[in-house]
Amino acid sequence: MSRPFAKALSAEILFSALGRIVIGSYFVAKSCGLIVDPNGVAEAFSAGMVPGFFVIASVIFEFTAAFMVMVGFQTRIAASVLALHVFWTAFIFTYVPGDAAAISHFWRDLAMVGGLLMVATCERTLLMIDGLLSEREAAAPMPRKPERGDAFSRLRRARKRDAAAEARASA
Repeated sequence: MSRPFAKALSAEILFSALGRIVIGSYFVAKSCGLIVDPNGVAEAFSAGMVPGFFVIASVIFEFTAAFMVMVGFQTRIAASVLALHVFWTAFIFTYVPGDAAAISHFWRDLAMVGGLLMVATCERTLLMIDGLLSEREAAAPMPRKPERGDAFSRLRRARKRDAAAEARASA
C-alpha cells in the first residue's frame, strides 16, 4: 500500500470525510425539499415576507454550497459561507425569545453551524477534491520564476559597474 493512500485511510480522515458528507447531504436534501422545515421558514418565504427571487437564490446557494462541502471542493470557503447563511437565516426566522419550540429549532441550526465550522477547519485529504488537486500540484515540478529582488540587485550591480568604469575612463 502506498504512503499517500495509507494516510488517506486513517480513522481521523475517514470520520472527517463521513461528517462532511452527512452535513452536506442534509443541506442538499433540505434545499431539494426532501426535508420539511417544521419551524415555518418555508411558510415565511411563501407568505410573502421574502421576495420570490431571494427564495430561489437561497435554495440555489444552499444546494451549491452543500454539494461543494460534500465533494470537498473549496471546502473551507463553502462551509464557512454556508455556516454564515445558516446562522443568519436561523436568527432571522427562528429566534423568537420565549417560544420554546422556536428556540429549540434555533439551537438545532446553531449545532449545524458548529458542524460546518468544524468541517471548515479540517485539513485537505485525498478523500476530497481539494486534496487531490493539492497533491497533483505538489507532485508537478514548478518552474522557477525570477524573484523581483534578483532583477533589482542585478540592475544595481550593473549601474555600479558602469559608474566605476566611467570613473576610471575619466581619470
